[in-house]
Amino acid sequence: MTVPGVTVDVDWASYAGKSRRLPYYLLAALALAQSGVSVFMHGAEGHTAGRVYTSQALAALGIPVATSMAQAAEQLGHSRFAYMTLEHLSAPLHAIMGLKPLLGLRSPIHTVARMVNPLGAAFSVNGVTHPPYLPVHQDSAVLLGDRFSAAFKGDGGEVERRPEKPCEVWAVMNGERLREEWPALVDGVREKEGSLDLSRLKALWTGAERDEAAYAAIAGTIAIVLRYSGRAASVAEAEETGRKVWAERDRGRLV
Repeated sequence: MTVPGVTVDVDWASYAGKSRRLPYYLLAALALAQSGVSVFMHGAEGHTAGRVYTSQALAALGIPVATSMAQAAEQLGHSRFAYMTLEHLSAPLHAIMGLKPLLGLRSPIHTVARMVNPLGAAFSVNGVTHPPYLPVHQDSAVLLGDRFSAAFKGDGGEVERRPEKPCEVWAVMNGERLREEWPALVDGVREKEGSLDLSRLKALWTGAERDEAAYAAIAGTIAIVLRYSGRAASVAEAEETGRKVWAERDRGRLV
């Protein structure tokens, strides 16, 4: 699917939801958009109880969710960011995803939907829960003819760096398979957050609240997108630029 006049840099899958920590990946995507990298995010929600999904986080930030491609195109043109749920993106895929409570487990469609890339973005990124899925994503990207893509074990299965752990990324760059190991960014073990208070997201964005581990997760996630979309020549350069993109965000506005 393409929308005339709309060009997207990053296709960002958001299909897991968060249960242990806030969705810091959303702040990474918004900072990238502010820096000039357009992001189209899509996902499925409500399939697992007790999780916070992207729509809820966007509502807390005062950012509307697109319910049609026309709205998504308008938002991308205005702020370089848009999010749509699978319900509005593809009713058939949404219906199959909704079978999870009946089946008792995820169907292969959960992986297929992540890789749809409906606007034909130049680069697509995925977070997975289980590392054995990583070669599946990489091989599928090659078979689909993707020139640039990346997948890694993300926090809660979302596209979010776990800063306390090394991160292995399975990527495709210029059509060639690539695996790279990224170092941990912080020392120690992060505990589960006691309360997923979504109001903290805006406080972290404005700087009213500081959380170095959260900031590392955000900048580290930005770095992965920069590296495998061809905007950084090395892991070290990507890390440095990721921190700069986050530090230079406009704290007075989100979109």
